[in-house]
Amino acid sequence: MADRLTWLDLGACGRVSAAGLAHLRPLESLATLRLWYCTQLNDAGLEQVGALGGLSTLDLGNCTGYTDEGLASLSGLRELAALSLGSCTQVGDAGLSRLAGLPHLTSLDLRRCNRLTDKGLESLAALPELTLLNLSFSPDSASSTSSAAAFGRIKSALRSRPSEGSARSRSERVVALGRRAGSR
Repeated sequence: MADRLTWLDLGACGRVSAAGLAHLRPLESLATLRLWYCTQLNDAGLEQVGALGGLSTLDLGNCTGYTDEGLASLSGLRELAALSLGSCTQVGDAGLSRLAGLPHLTSLDLRRCNRLTDKGLESLAALPELTLLNLSFSPDSASSTSSAAAFGRIKSALRSRPSEGSARSRSERVVALGRRAGSR
């Protein structure tokens, strides 16, 4: 059974550790891993998660123990399409720049990540497939005039990419979020 497991939810399991996550490595079919609110998850745990190369969906929301440096461990998740970092208080601009190596990331949840600035948001333009970006409850800097400029640069980067007619809709979704944040 374990070799066919594709979806695993360990959310709110306060004792999830790097040593425990190491036991997931043999699960080659694992596509979805939910670790939301695992308060003991730290950078060493993210190293174990980063070894799960088949993941397409990863929920790390409300996990407050890992840092920007730990996010570098996720760069090997080449198939990752959806990533939730919502309410992760240690994630900042440096962490966002480490996500640039995720070529298939289409959905990124950054709600309540209050260490983000415009500089970090600009690094998201390097994500070629990004279509959904959640910045709700963003810090004041994400609703500033300079954020509007940052979203403009993301929009330009998305429009300049060759695609099959999807760049326009992709950039409109990202910019719509920017308008909403700027109108608060």
